[in-house]
Amino acid sequence: DATLEFAEGSTLYGGLRYTSDHGRLKRFEVVPTIALQPTLKYNDAKPSGRIGLRQKFTNDIMAYAQFSRGYRSSGFNGGALSSAADITVARPEFLNSYEAGIKSQLFDRKLTLNLSAFHYDYRDQQFINVVTVTSVGLVNAGRSKIDGLEAEVILRPAAGLSINAGLGLLDARYTQLVLNGVDLSGNRMIEAPKSTVNFGLDYTAPIGNGDIAFHVDGTAIGKVFFSAQNNQDQAGALFDLNARLSYKASAGWSVGLWAKNLTNNSVVTGAVSVDAISQFTTMPFPRRYGLEVGFAF
Repeated sequence: DATLEFAEGSTLYGGLRYTSDHGRLKRFEVVPTIALQPTLKYNDAKPSGRIGLRQKFTNDIMAYAQFSRGYRSSGFNGGALSSAADITVARPEFLNSYEAGIKSQLFDRKLTLNLSAFHYDYRDQQFINVVTVTSVGLVNAGRSKIDGLEAEVILRPAAGLSINAGLGLLDARYTQLVLNGVDLSGNRMIEAPKSTVNFGLDYTAPIGNGDIAFHVDGTAIGKVFFSAQNNQDQAGALFDLNARLSYKASAGWSVGLWAKNLTNNSVVTGAVSVDAISQFTTMPFPRRYGLEVGFAF
């Protein structure tokens, strides 16, 4: 890894890594459906790294642009249940990432504003392909791409008060993908919402011989798919809200009230269809409240 400041406020940086991975799956067996299997192996050796430019305009404003290449080694499908044909080795996964953005602290650092745009180009992305309830494969997508924008704002308008908000926009799609003989190119990627919004507020103030603290945060997430087929395995948009009120005394004791999922959001967090009439889903925890009491020695 190296950094070069070639002009005042201008910095070139980069790094290079060479990774050698070796994997071995020995004595795999599922009784009574899969007999003892011979040893499977993989040997990967790939470079990865990054190069970028940072431009510092003032002490509080900086822009950057970066290219990086990531690598994930091969993997075994340990989820095979009924057929030895499902015991496969997924090829290595590669990611070329292009990102540019700006980071700033304004108005005597009372306001933090960060913006970024990125493009990810995946090749041979690894994911689990559920064919039936007893046939699960670890496969590679041919190619996929992600284009996105992110914004983050943190405002500190007064002592003890902090307000933050974030926005994420995504266009994530498989550009080359064939599963079970079906061309799924153009479909949206798994668990990649088009939009995500989050916010939070924290307020702390001295009261008596201690401090009272209030926190609230919320997240809104757009529709997502849980399968590359973009079928009924999906979840609609959701909104989740949490809050906490606490008091911490200088003597060391504290008490707090908290509430999670105040909106009682019931949108599924995962779904897998194993055939035309069967689907497994996971649900979020319901609305819940609690009381915490503590003492610090």
